Amino acid sequence: MARVEQLVARSGAGVPRIPCWEPGWLPMPNVFLAASVFGMAPVNAAPVVVNRVQLEAAPGYTVRYTGRLLHQGHADLVMALMALAGGGCEGTTLTVRPCDLERALVRGSGRRNRESMEVLLGDIAAACLSVRSGSTRIFGTLLPFGREDLATGVYHLELNPKLMALAHGGLTVVDLDVRRKLARKPMAQWLQLYTGWLATEGRRAVELGELQRVARSAMEPRQVRYYTRKALDELAAAGAPPWELRQDDVLRAA
Repeated sequence: MARVEQLVARSGAGVPRIPCWEPGWLPMPNVFLAASVFGMAPVNAAPVVVNRVQLEAAPGYTVRYTGRLLHQGHADLVMALMALAGGGCEGTTLTVRPCDLERALVRGSGRRNRESMEVLLGDIAAACLSVRSGSTRIFGTLLPFGREDLATGVYHLELNPKLMALAHGGLTVVDLDVRRKLARKPMAQWLQLYTGWLATEGRRAVELGELQRVARSAMEPRQVRYYTRKALDELAAAGAPPWELRQDDVLRAA
């Protein structure tokens, strides 16, 4: 994986140059997946706020996090914004219309969803990521500034070009249709992203203990086995690439 200073240099004059891909796929920087920046807590779980907690080390990186622990609802929004930004944007500002979010997000629009969007954007804007590689550390929020036109529902969001440059260190993309089928199934959504990253890295097996550590789960091992198998069944039913949990507590690509 490329070093932080090389990725930042590639961000150019403040313009987020995010790689493009075909419609129907949602992207996430590998460094965020390896560090499990977005956890598997239910969307309606009580907020948990942390200060400079070190996340599971991504290869070649040290990642620290301050703010409310983010969940899969936040992951959906970040992936949607990255997908929209991949189509190009003016300077560091991305203009997002309600219809854009309907196409790119798992959730729809409407008053209740717009209120939820306000909460999600606020959580992401308030969160600080610190990413270190070698002798360089970058830190900040993915969304330094935003403005909403209350009459039209259009957002003007300022993206952080230096953190967006991490996309050039490697991306994992997941199928939007599968993602929609996994709505309100946070563990299956988390596994969709994490197993997608494993496949991107060429890894076809991972120990259950590693999954539990990366996910920061406090469940007992037997509970982890039960819910992991349940989430894998949900992934398979949704049409995701199949993985299975073996008797030796190793998760393998089928």
